[in-house]
Amino acid sequence: NLVSRINDYDTKHLALMLPFRLNRVEFDSISETKRSIEKDPYLDASLDFYSGVLMAIDSLKKLGLSIKLDVYDTNYQPTTVSRILADTNFENVDAVIGTLTTKNFNVVANELRKYNVPVVSPIGTKIKLHDNVFQSRPSDDLLKSRIIDFVKNDTLPRNILILADSKNMAVANELKREFNASTIVFSRKNKEGKDDYFVTKEDIEAALKPGRNIVFLETQNESFISGATSILAALNLKENPEEPEMEKVEVLLTTTRFNGAFEGDEVDNMHLSKLHFTFATSSKSYSEEDNYAFVKNYRKKYNITPGRRAVKGFDLTMDVVLRMVSSEDLFMSINSAPLTAYVENKFAYKKKLFGGYYNEAVYLVKYEDLKLVEITQ
Repeated sequence: NLVSRINDYDTKHLALMLPFRLNRVEFDSISETKRSIEKDPYLDASLDFYSGVLMAIDSLKKLGLSIKLDVYDTNYQPTTVSRILADTNFENVDAVIGTLTTKNFNVVANELRKYNVPVVSPIGTKIKLHDNVFQSRPSDDLLKSRIIDFVKNDTLPRNILILADSKNMAVANELKREFNASTIVFSRKNKEGKDDYFVTKEDIEAALKPGRNIVFLETQNESFISGATSILAALNLKENPEEPEMEKVEVLLTTTRFNGAFEGDEVDNMHLSKLHFTFATSSKSYSEEDNYAFVKNYRKKYNITPGRRAVKGFDLTMDVVLRMVSSEDLFMSINSAPLTAYVENKFAYKKKLFGGYYNEAVYLVKYEDLKLVEITQ
């Protein structure tokens, strides 16, 4: 918590670049404006993130801090970004947050290197880590290595099963190398040799063993997840009436890459909860019991519960500003504030030997009683 370490009350100058694409919005009527927001994913994402940034600015003002915020609409166009950079003097800007797209972010970061202006990426991981870049979202490779390490550090006896489709063959084989005694079961294929995105109960049952089983489910297909988790949940701790004295099969589910398919409508959260589904993530979900002032204030202002992008906008802006006002600048804060945590996100930046800064703070979470809870190690 950096609030107690604030020592600089000079006005901080932030620039925010987001692809609102306001040139595409029809402002003549409220209904047309609403339709634009609903139809344009970039405008929707930008407004969500921006609402969180505004809440952070308000919170920082209450701490006695002064923020000058310039907001730019990149239109999701490299030409617009280039024009903004050409027409604006960024030399005295303390930090830039954005853009939301990799290509435009790289253009901004590369141009502002000459002024040594820190540029913070809100969501991207496939960006060029110039020496002025802060990658706030942990990379997929880091998330994967954390969950592998978590399973490796589990000293209890266990059997490892890997369920995967053909698109995830590489990660399945990587897991096989990490856990030599593991078994891989690939998705069934149709007559044309393409994935049918399902495995049978018999496929899974043959690979499970009495006692503890850790199952890696590697897919981005919602139907595959739905079918596999349904079968696994049914087999988990099921008694064998023919051999009641035999040890039950216990199933713990995990994945190296949590993605939107696991949150799809077809996937039953009861199954995920029964399987104690565990994964590494860049952000945890806040709980209603956490009693965050941010959530209450957001609801009061916008009459809606903040989504993940709004929370990221809040957390990231709070972190960037509080690092600057408690250290000499954002770069120096890496040493003086090695780890910070907010509503859903935490930040622990490390510098690449030749390049910029990447966030290595990762949460391990699991489903328990239909809630996502953090695993403390």
